[in-house]
Amino acid sequence: MAPKLETLIGRYEADLQKILPNFERGFVCPICLRLFDRKSNLSSELAIEHIVPKKLGGKLTTLTCRRCNNTAGTKLESHLVKRVRIEGGKEPISAGAEFCGSKFRGGVHLPNSCNGVMKFFGIRKQSHFQEIDKFGKLLSDGVWEGETFKLDLEPGYVPALTAVALMRSAYLLMFRIFGYRYLFEKSAESIRKTLTEPLVETDVTKVISWRTKVHPPSEVGVSIVTSPKELCSFIVFLTLDRDQDHVSSVALPPPNAGREYFQRLNRTGKRRRCTLSSWLSGDNEEIMPLDEVWHHVIGQAPEELSNR
Repeated sequence: MAPKLETLIGRYEADLQKILPNFERGFVCPICLRLFDRKSNLSSELAIEHIVPKKLGGKLTTLTCRRCNNTAGTKLESHLVKRVRIEGGKEPISAGAEFCGSKFRGGVHLPNSCNGVMKFFGIRKQSHFQEIDKFGKLLSDGVWEGETFKLDLEPGYVPALTAVALMRSAYLLMFRIFGYRYLFEKSAESIRKTLTEPLVETDVTKVISWRTKVHPPSEVGVSIVTSPKELCSFIVFLTLDRDQDHVSSVALPPPNAGREYFQRLNRTGKRRRCTLSSWLSGDNEEIMPLDEVWHHVIGQAPEELSNR
């Protein structure tokens, strides 16, 4: 068994033994909650997973079962990676174009800023080269005034799936920081439900900020909203593109709260100013006690918070 895999298994195995004294050895997948005991071939059953996709430069890892890892890669992660790379100008959007009677296919590079220039280029393998040459000649001759340039963009990703992918990354980061105490929490149930049904629209993914102006102390981590009291919660920050300073944030329920938290948050309408406290870096080696951390930061028991 690979050393890194064994290290991660040992990390979560020891954490589970603290919660379940009669538990012997093995791993429970944070997504499907399936138990994998030491009698099975864990190296073939489990997979190391990057919390922020490796293709986006993510380095921090956790552990899931191989089935959940493979499913996320095709359904969720690929959509997230493509969107981030397109918006960062690192990958073009496929497009169909029509201009002065010429039809061809090409790619569009989006500008990196409001003052940037959108760049279009034809793809000869997908279009007749004469059409592309005709397009270039029309532009250079300046005889296109009054003509309409039609551009049909095909980004190749589903926005709803990029949101669920972010929610999944936030959930896995919470698992890495707080271990099975978070996994067995009521607040985690609605997250898992969304991950298993990513195309079903719910209140859960509406609490995601695709780009935030907050500059966290490290690339991934968790902070806690301490005020206003009705919005006390966890906020996960994920750096998706260092070059473009692209940081996303995901709001997650406080302990003992469930889907009603997302409903309440969405009912508030416009974004409200919140006070953040207690930065918890994702690369912390020790798994932290969820309730104790929350109690220390908020200053009251989680039960009191959930019953307000």
